[in-house]
Amino acid sequence: MELLKHKLKFIPELIVFAPYTEVQLQLILSKKLKSNNEGDAIELCARKIAAITGDARKALQVARRSLSTDLSKGNTCQNVFGTLTSVYGSPMLRAKIPLQQKILLATMLRLVGDNSSTTVEKSSYKF
Repeated sequence: MELLKHKLKFIPELIVFAPYTEVQLQLILSKKLKSNNEGDAIELCARKIAAITGDARKALQVARRSLSTDLSKGNTCQNVFGTLTSVYGSPMLRAKIPLQQKILLATMLRLVGDNSSTTVEKSSYKF
């Protein structure tokens, strides 16, 4: 009983961190990458990541991957879009949507008026 009282004295405090804004992400990216000539790509990356998650680690990952790919082609904004698609638009992420959410999406599509056949494959789930 005393051990339980001891544990209750030290309850961890939950600290919630707000996501970074686009301005904050842009400053972080420009300082970490030290790339003055790619300002548009850094701004695009900061805006997109701030709208999606606000996670600075993801922003650095996307910016580094998009700026490290073939810079001789010149269009780094397209590289940023390609990297964002590969990071966030993965088919594996879409495949991991739970069955209940797939059913909800299928129902919503059906209610919108799309008369095409909307099904959820049961064979892809293990019960």
